[in-house]
Amino acid sequence: MCNDPQMPVTLAIADSQMDLRVIRFTGLDALNEVYSFDIDLISTDAALDPSNLIGRSAFLSMCSCGQGIHGLIQHAIEIYTGRGVKHCRLVLMPALQTLALHVRRRAYHEMSAPQLIVQLLESHGLDTDAYRFEHMTGVYPLRAVCIQYDESDLHLLQRLCEEEGIHFRFEHTPDRHVLVFSDDPVSFPEQQAPMHFRAGQDSHTHSPTLAHFAEQRSARIPRPDRRRLMASTRLCKNIERRRPHDAGATNDSEAHASQRTTDQTAVWRQQRSARQLERLRCEQRDFRGYSHQPGLCSGEIMQVLDHPEPLLNDQWLLIEVRHASRQLQALEGVDPHDIAAIIDALPTEEDWSSHVGYKPGTAYMNRMKMMPWAMAFRPSIKHPKPKIYGLHSATLMPQALVVEADADVQGLRPIRFDWQKTSVSSPPLERWPLAQVMCSDARPVARLRAGTRVVVAHLDNDPDRPVICGPLGKTSPTPGTQVHLEGIAIESPVYVHLRSGQQLRIESDEGLKITGGQTEPKLMAHSISVLGNATRQVISPQVPDRMDTAIGDLRLTRLPGLQGEPLAGRIWYIVRMREPGLHHLARLEAEHFLFDGTTDDLGYLGLCETDRKRLAEEYRKTPHHLWLVHPGECVALHAYFQQNWTQQQRDALTLSRP
Repeated sequence: MCNDPQMPVTLAIADSQMDLRVIRFTGLDALNEVYSFDIDLISTDAALDPSNLIGRSAFLSMCSCGQGIHGLIQHAIEIYTGRGVKHCRLVLMPALQTLALHVRRRAYHEMSAPQLIVQLLESHGLDTDAYRFEHMTGVYPLRAVCIQYDESDLHLLQRLCEEEGIHFRFEHTPDRHVLVFSDDPVSFPEQQAPMHFRAGQDSHTHSPTLAHFAEQRSARIPRPDRRRLMASTRLCKNIERRRPHDAGATNDSEAHASQRTTDQTAVWRQQRSARQLERLRCEQRDFRGYSHQPGLCSGEIMQVLDHPEPLLNDQWLLIEVRHASRQLQALEGVDPHDIAAIIDALPTEEDWSSHVGYKPGTAYMNRMKMMPWAMAFRPSIKHPKPKIYGLHSATLMPQALVVEADADVQGLRPIRFDWQKTSVSSPPLERWPLAQVMCSDARPVARLRAGTRVVVAHLDNDPDRPVICGPLGKTSPTPGTQVHLEGIAIESPVYVHLRSGQQLRIESDEGLKITGGQTEPKLMAHSISVLGNATRQVISPQVPDRMDTAIGDLRLTRLPGLQGEPLAGRIWYIVRMREPGLHHLARLEAEHFLFDGTTDDLGYLGLCETDRKRLAEEYRKTPHHLWLVHPGECVALHAYFQQNWTQQQRDALTLSRP
């Protein structure tokens, strides 16, 4: 720890012997953030060109003990040119900032979060000695797919860390800085000397002290709501009760492999739930202070002594440090007119002047955010997953490109989005995103051939959950007409004899004419004509009466598109909230729970006619803020309608609007 906070601040730039004197700097250094320092300096070198400094490494020394910040000069501009003096401003940031330069759309397959982070770093030229992982104790299974959609590589890296509960910080030396990833609090280093608390005028002494330290608490008192708490509790219990149990298998090796996969998935889910709770605890505690100690960095554990509140005399983790310093004595010897112009060009300080012991012109101060060292730090969700709205076009890829790991996935087809790059040199088994096939009897998607252009939507606007809605434009799934008798595909016959109770299913994009014993139905795209007994009847789709239009009951099944076995006895809720996620349920008020109940044996919610009319009215008010919640799922209601309802049903819902 530095014992002389009044030592001059200096900036050493690699391969530079110029006379540069720092007159001011401010900076923000926080866990899981890219630090940034704005540095104002003067130089007597008339040949100084600030643009030549961009990209060079530099070290900002804050005290005589060598503590400081190392980084790359990202920006450099000339502020003022006077008589024999130049005023310049530099921005010092880490090499990690290069990941924010470009916004991309890419798909990653079968990679864990740490593997994705390594690929992002190495793709931008960061060597293995520029970063490291230490004390990684968590479980990070491979992700089947991770879509990067209109976000920078830096945003994706920070999003992955926030989703998995991984923190990162920086270590600085005069010639380099290292990026450190970890998920264990034991990785945080401790400061060598404790920080003594000195309040009032005694805080500004020659030795560094902690001038202020207190806990800030919110005045908002949450109102307990019995219905809200019961909803969250019932959901959690139902999720635990419905977890699949391991069944025996004839092949012991396959059974053990499946068991390991199931156990790892269960451990990962439990880990994410625990870290989500730890994140909420971190967000509820707010300890702040300020001091005169230079060289403090986020991610360090600081020992506090001599505080009048005994509970605060403990070890604390620095999660954010804001630095500010002015040393106007560096302007000594400069023309007074130039001094006045340079001082006027300096940015206005914040509310630092109100802090006890702050002396404009020669003082250094920092403001800190801290948390108890015994609490596990988990970063807040500041970089959420981007959302994809609307419909998008894609191309079906051959099923042969689905590798063995995905062979057991039912109802999925590989697709290539139009924004994905194609290359002639791509490997033959290149991975493509797997999209869920939406059920459609009129235009079956499951039998579309590879190369067919399709329309794709996304469940809950999640880039990782694409759904094929149908073919794009006029396409032919397979040549000819498809005939199914009792669910069995048969070649198109000239004559079919149906017994009592048998069902005949015919699929075709063309008009059909069927001749029976007494009638002759003719099926066209927009009408059905029936000719028989010297009469002719034409049946056309008619728009339902606005007053008689009502939405049907909703149904839950194991697979999307109302496929699979029904989810019987499933507790459900229809709630109104702006952001999706089961973790938001505990924060909802009673009026946000619109409907609730338990599904019947067929998976139906059991909405009566009055409930369905009210649901249509609520959906009309906020179509994108209604969510159908049941154990393990939080589905947007508009996505449910898009996926499970026919176009006629959706039109009826639209017509029901006043």
